[in-house]
Amino acid sequence: MNISFLKTVIFLFLLFSAVLFSAAVPVKKFASGNGGALLVSGNHLYAAVQGKLNTYDISTPDDPRLLNSVDASGNRQMVKSGKYLYLSCRASGVQVFSLEDPANPKSVNRFFPAELATGLAVSGNVLAVTLRVYGVEFFDISDPLKVRSLGLLRTKEAQSAAFFGKGRIAISDWGAREVAIGDLRNPGKTKVSCRLQLDGYADGVVVRGKYLYVATGMHASKTRPDNAGKGNGLEIFDISDLKNIVRTGVVKFAVTPKMFPDWWSLKVSGNYAFVTNSVNGVYVVDVTDKKAPAILHNIKIPRDAASQIALGKGVVYFSCHRSGVYLFKDERAQETVPEKSEVKLPRQKNNLPPVVAGLDNLPLPGFVWSLDKWESSLYAACGSGGVREIEIAPDGKLIPRRIFPGIAMDCAVSQKWLIIAADSELKIFDRQSGKLLSSTPAGSRGPFLQLRLYGDALCTAGRGGAFTLWKIANPEKPAVIGKFSGGGILYHDMLPERAVKNLFPVNWHSRFPRWYNAASGKEIAALSAFSRISQQSNGITEIGGKFYLIARKGVLMLDPENPGAAKLLPMSPVNAGIPTSSGNLVALSNRRTGKIYFYNFDGKRFTGIPERHRNLSFAVPGRIIFHNQKACIPAGLHGIYYER
Repeated sequence: MNISFLKTVIFLFLLFSAVLFSAAVPVKKFASGNGGALLVSGNHLYAAVQGKLNTYDISTPDDPRLLNSVDASGNRQMVKSGKYLYLSCRASGVQVFSLEDPANPKSVNRFFPAELATGLAVSGNVLAVTLRVYGVEFFDISDPLKVRSLGLLRTKEAQSAAFFGKGRIAISDWGAREVAIGDLRNPGKTKVSCRLQLDGYADGVVVRGKYLYVATGMHASKTRPDNAGKGNGLEIFDISDLKNIVRTGVVKFAVTPKMFPDWWSLKVSGNYAFVTNSVNGVYVVDVTDKKAPAILHNIKIPRDAASQIALGKGVVYFSCHRSGVYLFKDERAQETVPEKSEVKLPRQKNNLPPVVAGLDNLPLPGFVWSLDKWESSLYAACGSGGVREIEIAPDGKLIPRRIFPGIAMDCAVSQKWLIIAADSELKIFDRQSGKLLSSTPAGSRGPFLQLRLYGDALCTAGRGGAFTLWKIANPEKPAVIGKFSGGGILYHDMLPERAVKNLFPVNWHSRFPRWYNAASGKEIAALSAFSRISQQSNGITEIGGKFYLIARKGVLMLDPENPGAAKLLPMSPVNAGIPTSSGNLVALSNRRTGKIYFYNFDGKRFTGIPERHRNLSFAVPGRIIFHNQKACIPAGLHGIYYER
């Protein structure tokens, strides 16, 4: 047979198979807008749509009736525990709703994990929140109004999770194309016990009895030279023996080179799996034979991508990224509940921070996200603990002083002002008197989570794909002078701590550096020749009038005298991370590992100072602040660690 003809036949089959499958399955749309998380509980369907949490009566499963709609801060995933609903909202944390009246949810709390709240899983009074490159953070939800962090289990890029058995959790590690099996039997020493290699990027994960199911997407295994777009599918593992896990079967979905939207979800009901696969839509898969799972149906929504999925009585509900929420009938679908599991809460800690040789510690209420300093006054943004003003004594000891109450995700200070990123508002205070000068609501700009102050120009961002530049010469009336997007995401500290002659570069994740003018509010250069030279865990610092971006291989030197060019220096610090500098002294803070590295920089090379390196693997350290060449390290739940 002619090979070209055969390839054409296969291509046409893949192209039109979705249409053929869909033709036999009528689809009904019942909500419009950006669709996201879905959850069925009895006769109610909860759906995150267009910034709202909608509640539907599904007593008649194929005819949802809208009962109520309340504001929602995000739409990624949802779980229910007792009379409470938890919604992951990425940069906006985890929102908690009371279901005292199941038809009328009430928002009662919102808390922030160490990074973007992505996936959720619940076992008893333990809630797992996946944090992408920072792993999984566990929370005690015995009191949903006073949620308490229990600590981190670091993995490669946690996307979704599922508890199972006694003290076990399956974690889909997206970019690593793996499922990590976490061992939580000793709450004080959680660990990854094994990893399962996949043939695609991992997301939705479900455990049913002795089988683990995982939805995959995007590109296939790195070992396959033709892997582009071929990672879409469903993989099944026998996990009855965790020391000898066996992949029993795989079914592949249509090949698509389109990368985004880049997450996929999964539900398993009896012998059937229901999988969303982005632009490929929804697949119904017969998994009766674990060695040979078979596609039964494929439902697509034109010009849209399937996001999340939930099952009712003989009905499948699924959301799409842009167009809304849909359903189709399928008698094999039944409401699902998580696999039975048992996770013990650790004993209440004595709240004493871990001892780190060479460092003192100042415990603070809340989660210390960031620090800033003016002369000998240090300011700590402590999440729900507000901003704490701290005196740095002549001997280096930190002495707490004033509290600025409220939410504080970041702060910036100058001689005159204290500026607080308070999530839903931007607050500017007179630093000396403590008087509030202005409060600006977030509105359509999204949350205020990150700040950089360059003279009287202020950058604000929400860990998303854009930042806003403000002129605050009149702090009572801050004015927007520019809004920018570089195509990537500003996950963390990807802006430098200082500008030079009003110029500063930004490290856009998965894109390339761009230059901005803080005075004019204009973008002045885009270094597209250096595409993907860095990544989300790396930042930029200023040394001697030039900027240095920690790159994947080496350090990229950016010169404000020639912003249209850059030079890659063939020298690399031992570790990735967010740099900060004081003269020629440089510190790197790696949130992914908790490790802190120190270097001397002579303009040609970074020379490590191993006696100052520290390991805070129990924490998620932020950008370091120097005072008299001594480091102050924001350490999340563990307050501030500092050198004296």
